[in-house]
Amino acid sequence: SLQVKFLRIIQEKEVMRIGGGKYLPVQARIIVATNTDLLKAVEQGTFREDLYYRLNILPITLAPLRKRKEDIRILGTFFLDRSNKKNRQNKYISENAWREMEQYTWPGNVRELENLIERMTIVAQTEKIESGDLMELFSSIQTERQFNSSLKMTLKEMMDEYEKWIIETRMQTCKTTLELAESLGID
Repeated sequence: SLQVKFLRIIQEKEVMRIGGGKYLPVQARIIVATNTDLLKAVEQGTFREDLYYRLNILPITLAPLRKRKEDIRILGTFFLDRSNKKNRQNKYISENAWREMEQYTWPGNVRELENLIERMTIVAQTEKIESGDLMELFSSIQTERQFNSSLKMTLKEMMDEYEKWIIETRMQTCKTTLELAESLGID
């Protein structure tokens, strides 16, 4: 029902206020952003075809962040500056941490990067945000995802997967297996 109302705004250039009784003229430029394939939604019948063609005047498609690695530092720096101003801090990200972020797949796209940067500025104990700070945050994100996807696994299978993930993650920050074992407190 909202699609019909939205189509009227675009087509007739008028809108009715909530609780109003008459339509009022509007002048607007509409920019629509979505992570849904609207053409596929039209084919499935969940999105109106006439509204799709009204909106699809100048489509701009952006690749996900994982395919635009060069944008990670640019966007990350922007979010870091904004978070620093908001929290009255002067935190900065080490070169190793930037490289770690460039290797990450960013399933949550730019919003995940923004939230991660803000979380790092709050959680990091020093002004310099290191790779280790980042790994702790990535591990909590990964743990959450694994929990959600492992609801059909047995407890033993989940524990084995989690243990494997911890070891593999820590291996990235250690030079030798001896260093790895010592950092994990195991033989």
